[in-house]
Amino acid sequence: MKVSTKIKLRKMGIPIFFGLGVLYFGYHLFTGNHTILSYYKIEKELENTNTELDTVSAERTTMQKRVELMRTDSLDLDLLDEQSRKFLGYADENEVIIFTDE
Repeated sequence: MKVSTKIKLRKMGIPIFFGLGVLYFGYHLFTGNHTILSYYKIEKELENTNTELDTVSAERTTMQKRVELMRTDSLDLDLLDEQSRKFLGYADENEVIIFTDE
């Protein structure tokens, strides 16, 4: 009986070894910092960051256009007047100034 028991253990050892290996790697596939779940979390953060980048890029483009209008070679006097009144608070006593949010 001892010989047949050793043979059975050898035959069962390889599948048990591989089964434990599969369990080990399967567990670590879903837990930890470098896992499938972390990958999807990072993908979501990347999507949110790209959306924020698009928003900030649009704001920057708008600001660049406004700055371009205030350069000396293409000075827009109306924009300059508007900005000086807005930031410095200067106005004549008889003037009515209406600011709109753009």
